[in-house]
Amino acid sequence: MTLAFYKALHAVDSFLANLDIHPKGHRNRIEEVQKRLDGIYPQYSALYDASILARCEAFTNQDNPEDVMMLVNCSRSIEDYINSLLEAH
Repeated sequence: MTLAFYKALHAVDSFLANLDIHPKGHRNRIEEVQKRLDGIYPQYSALYDASILARCEAFTNQDNPEDVMMLVNCSRSIEDYINSLLEAH
């Protein structure tokens, strides 16, 4: 979960850096995603929440591979979306 989230985070940071925006933490980054990348906000939020659970509460989705794949697909969708935006600029 955490790896999928951080892959998405780096894609978001790449996009925001092109706008000369450098978030100062997760909350600030989430606000920027909601404001500037609202098309991926639900997926990004889901990945963020899953990452927090995985890191802070020792949560695992090993019993539910469908949830894991859904979150990995969210990460891929975010990366694809950001890459298409970066290529357009």
